[in-house]
Amino acid sequence: MSVPVEVRVGSDSDLPKIERAFAVLEELGVGFEARVLSAHRTPQRMAARARQLEGAAFRVSIAAAGGSAHLPGMTASETLIPVIGIPVETSQLKGMDSLLSIVQMPEGVPVGTVGIGQAEHAGLLAAQIAAQDDPLLRARLRMRRGLTGSVAPAREFVALVGPKEDKACREAMDLLAEVGVKDAGVFEPGAVADIEKSGARAIIVWAEADTLSRPAEVAARTDIPVIAAPLASGAVPSDFLPRLLEKGPVAAMGINRPRNAALFAAMIVGNTSAAVRDHLCAHRERLAEEVERKDASLIAQGIRSYLDGLKK
Repeated sequence: MSVPVEVRVGSDSDLPKIERAFAVLEELGVGFEARVLSAHRTPQRMAARARQLEGAAFRVSIAAAGGSAHLPGMTASETLIPVIGIPVETSQLKGMDSLLSIVQMPEGVPVGTVGIGQAEHAGLLAAQIAAQDDPLLRARLRMRRGLTGSVAPAREFVALVGPKEDKACREAMDLLAEVGVKDAGVFEPGAVADIEKSGARAIIVWAEADTLSRPAEVAARTDIPVIAAPLASGAVPSDFLPRLLEKGPVAAMGINRPRNAALFAAMIVGNTSAAVRDHLCAHRERLAEEVERKDASLIAQGIRSYLDGLKK
């Protein structure tokens, strides 16, 4: 049996907290490997293993962490396969610290985040990603989720749900094209049957304050991985992200990160496309080079001159 899913925790004390992820994967017959890899106590070992995932034919990594919750993000920074983060509940902040740490990733390094303690949703999402080219697994998954009707085989296509003229949608479409995903289309929220017929490998769903339930509503009607892309024009209430992730399974991006939503979708496509993986690798290298150029400029100019330039 192939082993398409890696599950990693920073401490073995987190294993019982995400047991539902293991149960879902076992129930569906999805092979997985569980590891204890700390982002803080064994950073080199954690990073080295993350760099091996793609070559070892893993399709997705699930990373669970609480508090500062750096494991999912650090894993994502070292691999081009999609990483699903499970925020573990904490005693002081009830997991909100974990959720915000995992979901609010900087542009260029996305983590698909589920709700606090929602290990079952993480397991389902991982199974959905692994099932894209496994008809038998996909059939078991659809049966478990009560989904009926035939579905087209997955191809290199990403569906976006929301207004085509929206700025976030345009940014996502541009980024998809940049990383080699040449086929994408925009659909209405109710057009899930059409999305399934299109053979989409991933669905990006925009969500604002009055449509936070939309990603979960789409996810309830399909086994295609759904990426929730929240948008907000200003400050949001403290329950904004928990309401977005109340139901699922959906993989949430940070607020106002449409390009990260596109990158996460491209990573799903890249599981079976060497060309897209090469584009993703080049994109990641460009991001690193940009940071290195800024650091070199700071060293050359000195802090005061550099600050003056930033203020202009």
